[in-house]
Amino acid sequence: MAFEDPIVAEVRDVREKLLADAGGFYEYVRKLKALESGDTGRLVTKVHRHDELHKAVSCAEDFAEYKGKR
Repeated sequence: MAFEDPIVAEVRDVREKLLADAGGFYEYVRKLKALESGDTGRLVTKVHRHDELHKAVSCAEDFAEYKGKR
């Protein structure tokens, strides 16, 4: 006897409808990529480790400079 979660069932139904409306999985992915390219300001990109280190050093230098001005 399997338990069927109504929320999971609804999510699966919506997924199937979205895929059918788009014409399949790959067409749906193409549609999402087109939407992403139109709104790049909201995309999250990977920050490289050396960028994080540079920001941390820069922040520490700025703080030391600010602290010395007191």
